[in-house]
Amino acid sequence: MREGKGERIRALLVCCDALFREGVVEILAEEDDMTVVGEAENGAQDVALAGVEKPDVVLLDVEMPWCNDSVVASSSIHLAYHVNRR
Repeated sequence: MREGKGERIRALLVCCDALFREGVVEILAEEDDMTVVGEAENGAQDVALAGVEKPDVVLLDVEMPWCNDSVVASSSIHLAYHVNRR
């Protein structure tokens, strides 16, 4: 649990490889202080899910095969949601 808060860290997982996402979800399920609140296979899904789920962290594959998708998603999430979380 997060120190002083008693809450689990909410993670959003973004990777185009479904098998890899499944493995990461299984690993994180064993952690007491973290939960996966959503999975996305591309940057567009990532931005949409981030708005709905409001994760604490986004685990983002920076080498997704389409052009700069992860960079655009990361910037979009930061601009759209980071300021609103404070």
